[in-house]
This record gives sequence, C-alpha cells and structure tokens, in this order.
Amino acid sequence: MKVLKFLFIVFSLSLSSNGIGQAFEWEWESSFSYPHIARDDAIAFAIADTIYYGSGNHGGFANSNIFYKYQVSTNTWTPIASFPGLARQYSTAATIGNKGYVCGGIDLFSNPLNDLWEYDPASDTWTELAVFPAAERWQAASFVLNGKLYYGSGRGWDVIYKDFWCFDPVLNVWEQISDLPKLPCYETISFELYDKGYLGLGRDCTGVYLNDFWSYLPQDDQWSQEADFPSDARYYAKAEAFNGFGIVGSGQNELGQILSDFWAYDPLLKSWSQLPNPPMSNRRGMASAAVPYFGAYFIAGLDESFNRSKEMFWLKAIPAAEASFALTYQQTNRSLYITDISVASTVWIFDLNGKVLCQTNSVDTHFQLDVSNWAKGMYLVRINAETKKIVLY
Repeated sequence: MKVLKFLFIVFSLSLSSNGIGQAFEWEWESSFSYPHIARDDAIAFAIADTIYYGSGNHGGFANSNIFYKYQVSTNTWTPIASFPGLARQYSTAATIGNKGYVCGGIDLFSNPLNDLWEYDPASDTWTELAVFPAAERWQAASFVLNGKLYYGSGRGWDVIYKDFWCFDPVLNVWEQISDLPKLPCYETISFELYDKGYLGLGRDCTGVYLNDFWSYLPQDDQWSQEADFPSDARYYAKAEAFNGFGIVGSGQNELGQILSDFWAYDPLLKSWSQLPNPPMSNRRGMASAAVPYFGAYFIAGLDESFNRSKEMFWLKAIPAAEASFALTYQQTNRSLYITDISVASTVWIFDLNGKVLCQTNSVDTHFQLDVSNWAKGMYLVRINAETKKIVLY
C-alpha cells in the first residue's frame, strides 16, 4: 500500500474581541484581466483550481452567453463551450462536486427565466435540467449544502419573492423548503459555510436597503438570524466563503454610492471584521468565486462612472504565526492528536469549502481523531478562536 505523508502547514488565525487579529493577514492582488468584452452582472463558479466565468451585460447582450475558464495556477484564460440557453444577466451560479450550475436570470427582452443548466468541464458540455418549478425570476440567491442546490428569493417585474427551493442533481427534482422569515428580497449575497447556507443584504419589497444576515440549517429546515452586516446597507454586493470566513463587500448603498469596502464574517463567533481595502475602484455587480489554497476572486462589474470592467482581483490569506495548541500525526494508527487544549474548548475540523467534518467539546487537554478515511487535501483544525491548516498528500 502506498504510504501517504502528512505535511503540516501551520498558521494562527488569532481573533480578538474586535475580530481578526494581526496574526492572520489578508492581502489583495490583481490578476490577468478577463480577455473578452467588459461586463457586469455576470456569474462565476469554481471547480478545483479553475474559475468558469460568463453571461452578464456588456451593453447589448450580444455575446453574454460567452464563457471562459480561468486556471488560477497558471494565470491563463481559455474560452469554453458557449452557454446554449438564452443570453442573460442576473443569474445565479454554483458548484456541486465537479460540475457547475446556472439558474434563472433575465433575457434580452427583459423576460425573467426559470431554466437550470449543468456544465461538465470534463466534456465541455452544457445540459438542461429540470426547470425551476416556481415563478421565473432574476437577482435570486443560491448556495450548496450536502450536494444539493438551494435557490430562492429574487424578483420578477411586479413581484418580489421570499420562497426557497432545494434541487437534487442526482434525482433531477426540486422540492420547496421553508420561506425566508422576513420580507421578500432580491439582489442579496449568499454563500455556504460550516454546513449552513448564509444570505443577507439586498433590498426588500418596500425598497428598503438591507444589512440583515441569515443562516439556513438544512436538517431542521430552519432559518436563523445572524449578526447584522456592520457597514452600509446595500445591494449588488458580492460574497464568497474562503478559509472559514464569509467574505462580503462592494455594492451600492441607498444614496446611490458604489462601494469598495470588504468584510469577513466569522460564523462561529458571529462577528464581523473589516478587511484591507482592495486596490480596485469602487464596484458593483461583480462576479465571484473562491478557490481553496489560492483565494477569493472578484471579477469585472461597474465602477463609479458606470463603466464596465474587465479587471479581476483576488483576496488571499497569509499565515503569520503559530497557534497555541499543538498537532501531531501518528502514521502507525493514522490518528491526529491535538494537544495543549484548554478544557471545555470547542474543536472544529472542516475542509476549505467550509464543510464541517468534526465538531466536539473537549473535556480534557488533548483530543484524538482517526483520519484514516480522510481524502488528500487541506483541512482546518479550529479551537475557539485559533486555527491551523493541515495538508494530506
């Protein structure tokens, strides 16, 4: 049997009562701009180390069914098969396993849409799936939990919605879940983290700009209110889950100002911390995707002068120091030992997509975990407000 070797990459995610501490640094970088026509309100999804980007509005919709892929490890853009559905903007996009999904939006003639498409990068093909069974809409929200797509809220021309639905790609069927426990809303942000879906910001059916924030727990089919977003209420913002945090920013406030501030939400502490300002101009209507190891990427959008952009920027996390607890891997029994734990601490272990693999309360100063069934890749071990990364090769 081939022996797997663990390489531990150790860093501290040191949080103070005010949020992210100095031990964990966030940095912005610019990357090779999108090579096609500048656009806004496009979509993006990531599979492995590749981002797939397309649709959107470039001033006439003529090529808004064009898609490209961006491989972050080589910093290269390559065209892929054009989207075969109607050209559109304001769709939602998501990744389930090794495939991408695109749902809804609004077409060239301002008709709201309810079709669902699956993209398979292995064959570079698009396949239409079961039509969303409720009202057609755009500016909806989506997230993925346990291999299923959750989709809802959004707007038509005369109606704004708060219903939510779950799509099972294995069975190719939709099922309605609990409505949002608030007024109907649209142009919100959404992401998945720690086995929950998160949704917030946007505008409601009365036109009010929102800064509330909610989480959805699928096993209970229940929505719960989280800590409010601490900056301007806004819509046209963007969000991604990265390194155990929800990264939220940009957008437009009720004064019509286009914004550039970004914030990190810690679902475990239910707290927000402001991130460094990005090097891009103020922006709304960007597309975004997160790639483990590399960062959270934000693409194109409209600037303050309402000019469409091709620029892409990415946020990365820089390790700075070692956390206080210790990690040891024992090859003979394929176990992970966590020591120097404060008694009654909460131990979390999750992957870089935010899927929780273990959650337990430590009753002693040490903890042992059998990792013989772990797949290759990077994982995060978090105890209270400190985190270490491990990489299994």
